[in-house]
Amino acid sequence: MKRLLVVLLLLLGPWGHEAVSQAPAQFDFYARGSYQEGIPRPEEILGYPIGTRHSYHFQMEDYIQALAEATPRVRVINYGESYEGRKLYLVMVSSEENIARLEEIRAATATLADPRRVADQAELHQLVESTPATVWLNFANDGNESAAFETGMQMAYQLAAGEDETTRKIRAQVLTIINPAHNPEAHERFVAWYNAIAQGPAGNPDPNAAEHHRDWLMDSNDNHYHIDPNRDAIVLSQRETQAAVRQIQRWNPQVFIDHHGNPPSFFFPPVALPINKNFPASSRRWEEIFGRAMAAEFARQGWTFMNREVYDLLYPGYFDSYPALNGAIGMTFETDGGGNQGLQLERPDGTRSSLRGGIAKHFSASFATLTAAAEGKDRLLEDYYGFRQSGMEEGERGPVRQYVLLEGRDPWRAAELVELLRAHNIEVHRATSSFTSRRAHNYFNDDVDSRQFPAGSYVIPTNQPQKRLLTALLEPEAELDKDFLATARAVKERNQKLGRKAERERSGFYDITAWSLPLSFGVEAYWTEDRATGVEPVRAPVDVPKGVIGGAARYGYLFKPESNGGLRLMAQLFREDFKLAVLRAESKIGESTFPAGTVLLRIERNPESLHERIRALAEETGVRVWAVDTAWTEGGITLGSRRIVDLKKPRVAVAIYPPTNGRSYGHLWFTFEQILGYPFTPIRVEHFRVADLSRYNVIIFPHGSGAVYEERLGKKGVAGLKAWIETGGVFIGLKGGAAFATRKDVGWTSSRLHGRSVPKEKKKKDEESAMEEPVLRTPGAMLRVELNPAHFLSFGYDPQQVVLHNSNLIFTLSKEGTNVATYAKEDARVSGFVWEETLERLAGTAYLIDENVGRGHVILFADEPNFRLLWPRLRRLFLNSVFLAPSLH
Repeated sequence: MKRLLVVLLLLLGPWGHEAVSQAPAQFDFYARGSYQEGIPRPEEILGYPIGTRHSYHFQMEDYIQALAEATPRVRVINYGESYEGRKLYLVMVSSEENIARLEEIRAATATLADPRRVADQAELHQLVESTPATVWLNFANDGNESAAFETGMQMAYQLAAGEDETTRKIRAQVLTIINPAHNPEAHERFVAWYNAIAQGPAGNPDPNAAEHHRDWLMDSNDNHYHIDPNRDAIVLSQRETQAAVRQIQRWNPQVFIDHHGNPPSFFFPPVALPINKNFPASSRRWEEIFGRAMAAEFARQGWTFMNREVYDLLYPGYFDSYPALNGAIGMTFETDGGGNQGLQLERPDGTRSSLRGGIAKHFSASFATLTAAAEGKDRLLEDYYGFRQSGMEEGERGPVRQYVLLEGRDPWRAAELVELLRAHNIEVHRATSSFTSRRAHNYFNDDVDSRQFPAGSYVIPTNQPQKRLLTALLEPEAELDKDFLATARAVKERNQKLGRKAERERSGFYDITAWSLPLSFGVEAYWTEDRATGVEPVRAPVDVPKGVIGGAARYGYLFKPESNGGLRLMAQLFREDFKLAVLRAESKIGESTFPAGTVLLRIERNPESLHERIRALAEETGVRVWAVDTAWTEGGITLGSRRIVDLKKPRVAVAIYPPTNGRSYGHLWFTFEQILGYPFTPIRVEHFRVADLSRYNVIIFPHGSGAVYEERLGKKGVAGLKAWIETGGVFIGLKGGAAFATRKDVGWTSSRLHGRSVPKEKKKKDEESAMEEPVLRTPGAMLRVELNPAHFLSFGYDPQQVVLHNSNLIFTLSKEGTNVATYAKEDARVSGFVWEETLERLAGTAYLIDENVGRGHVILFADEPNFRLLWPRLRRLFLNSVFLAPSLH
């Protein structure tokens, strides 16, 4: 490794010539040497030099097609389509010989990705020697960080047309895969807006200029649904993410670079702490090699850069950590130009960043990485194989031999998790008979005991090629580096010595610290220290019990509340105007028990088409439905009881635009439109002052600033909403949207935002006027809550549940409403990091409140139950408030 680094530092001049510092904005992309004639440069197709304008998706399409037509060194693959219908492309660039044998290269790297298929060291040596390294350059993931998109075109030209020695070597030793637009929707929104508002051909560098301050819709690096693809690689909820991950699994890159922006100076690895503990030492060594190669190039250019701060490698959902957990050397580049800095931006010291300069740095860092990859090609491939091989050995010998998932009361949700794991190329087996583990570790309470698992249990062995990825996704706890935690605590102590308005240091937490999929899905799970026998691989989507039990009902149809599929079924039945009712108490029919929350459709109150539609929809949504012939029951309430309540069809409105958080809105948008297929109306916050609210019986305020919600609504808007609630409306506030309801001049709840340090002697007398003590933000921990089983929002749940706490908001208990879910008073932390003093302050406080205001409800969630679509466990808790609250009191 040291020898390789020395060689690289000798090779990496600025394009192989004498070092001459260039200002990034004046960077000459063609200084490298000669280029093959007949291959078009970007400006020949675009009509302008790269970096002087922002380009559209269709222009990129024109360019890459022209490139592919001009040379056999390039092949363009259409690998999918975005939600708005834009095509997704991979541009494969290598030598003519390598492009001609693409399938052979793909098959060889697939063999290296599964060490079980490599017979011996001789075969390994042959594969390594004959196969180029695969390097994936990912652009426009955060589509409004615009330098990345432009860089992809310039890099494609360099690799296709360059005739200098270094570029020829890269073509010979590397298959470069360029993804020019991972997230085209965000890019197009931004470019359409910026090109329409930018002043003059060079833009306005004044930091106050409008072109540097996008509006709500344009100020997003998210896709059509305002979901962030760069945090979606865990749950694969979005079409663009699914398509990209299929290609990552297909091509198995050894290096993956995700290009972003726009910090004050360029970032490249090594990364900051914390780092996911599932990475082996070889990953860190390569990060150092590539980092030093880029540092040498930037030093020769006289360019500023940073590393080892801000950007970590902990959360598996990013497109540096996710490819890295698949064996690549995953890296993020963050350039200082383009995006919100526009064509140019004046810095505080009077100098200017520029789009062209941002492109130049992305281009140079990528070229330096490709050069290093070409030079170290054999070692890269060996370490890629070693990543999988050592992972399998750890799985064979380590304490965690397998993970076991149980179907529980919602087989569909367990099957969804299994399908997600299979989409990650993780091998899942199913027990053909019951088996016993001598030491099984329970996820929920850390108990360790002997346990018998039933036939049909899902088993994920750890001695498989994807051991490192599956561990990162399934392990109950992501271990944090002790040095990182010590530094974070030292920062906290320094911050606490500062004045309340003083600028504070960053704690170092970049993202959430807990994401274990069995916990977020709500699937009962264990890890065991032994291995099951009598299992067979799951090779196709799991078929769960579903459909109507019995013939055409004479009285009605029932389905239970435990299944998330039941929510989809309810949504479709509401949409088709069938009449639904809900049981508020348990009923027993034959051998079956139907708990509170069970949905009833009576034949006498519905059209004849119900029989056909319920059968079709039960199959489609994966729900088991019981046909019943009479209201008579063997126990509990009868099916004509007063404790059965007719449900009103939800008519839903959701707040949009400032101060609404775009991603919080996006989670709701996707949930209603894609998961449920149920309509809603987005309404601008200020328009609630004049809108005809009688059209709706449910209004949702996503996360956002409570103070700005109040300001935008004004007294008239707040009063109008309250009057609507009092006449039967349901207001649902999420996180900051819930905090809005606690504000003094809103006053829809007797809960208040906690976070006040009150001396014991003043707690009763002077609590409201006591000096506030800021609550330390929790970086995404999983905490235990206690549900009130008497309340309808708890229908379908056991009393103990797990939720995400990802904020500095703490809600006191309601004095007048129902505290439906409260944080556990003891042992609340399940997974992730939470400050000790924050955990003490959270104990016994409210997670979910229902306030009765007149004939309506104010329902408040302390955090987001739909966060990143990563929490199927909490979907019913949220949708009970939508589907049931308009009818139940």
